[in-house]
This record gives sequence, C-alpha cells and structure tokens, in this order.
Amino acid sequence: TGKYRIMSYFLHEHTAKARAAFLKQEYGQGEQSHALGGADDSWADYEPGKGITLRRGGLGDKAYDTVKLTWSAAEKRITGLINAGRYMRRDELDHIPVYELEALARQIQYFYYNLPPDFERPYPSRGFIDDEATRAICNMLLNQEQREELLAAMTPIMEGTAPDDRLYNTR
Repeated sequence: TGKYRIMSYFLHEHTAKARAAFLKQEYGQGEQSHALGGADDSWADYEPGKGITLRRGGLGDKAYDTVKLTWSAAEKRITGLINAGRYMRRDELDHIPVYELEALARQIQYFYYNLPPDFERPYPSRGFIDDEATRAICNMLLNQEQREELLAAMTPIMEGTAPDDRLYNTR
C-alpha cells in the first residue's frame, strides 16, 4: 500500500527534496474520499504541480475546513509524524521488513516480465506477476546461496539492456 511505500522510502537515506518528489510521484493527480482517518466527510485532491488539498465537509463550496500543503510541506509533515512515532502503528512497523522483501520479489518478477516466454526464469513462473512466484523469490532472497545465484542470473540481462531501452529502469 501507499503508506508502506512511503514509510519504506522515508526510512532510507533520501534528501527532503527527493522525498517531496517521491510524494508527488506517489500521489500523482486525482482525488480521494475518506482521506482523513475517522472523518467520513473528508476529501483529498492531489495536484502534481501544487501539492495536496485536504477538505472536510462537502465538495467545493460546501467544505467547512480546507488545508493546502505543498509537496515540500507534506514531506515535512510526514517526516515529523515518523520522527514522533505517529505515522504507523507498532504492528505496521513490524511488517516493514516483510513488505520490503515482497516488494523486491515483485520487482524481480517485473525484471523478467517482458523477456520471451521461453526464457527460463530462476523461479517458478506462470509468465505473469503472481503470489506463488513472489513467495518463491522471497525464499530465494532469504537464502545467501540462492540470492547470489539469482543475482548471477540477472547480471547478464542487466548488462545486455541498453540505456535507451524502454525497460532499462526496471532492470
């Protein structure tokens, strides 16, 4: 979920500017209802060039409370919540290592996704992103020898992908 992606990103060494850019990318453009916990009458508008607008009450002129945050201000607010231990509950924080392991396993599946179907993957695959493959890759990542074999299998593919290839950033 977005909350885990954000927490995971903020836990790693990134500048405030990079974290703000990440939020801008993460939220994109759009709207969301029930944007504030416990407030059924809340809304959020996300605008890439501006930031986040939070509203309570109805839409448009019916809102009785509005807060606008630039992406930089949103980054500062989230950083403050994290530092104060208020961004995630303890059980959510305990799940971060599992979340990151599963996210890495899915990224490895994306790495192989557009290769020809007859290309042998180093994990059981049905040719698309699936939970069975995610579990298998997670187990491989937890085993030092299998992790090294996985990296060795991926290295020639990475090295053979041209920088202007549309899939370069996924490899």
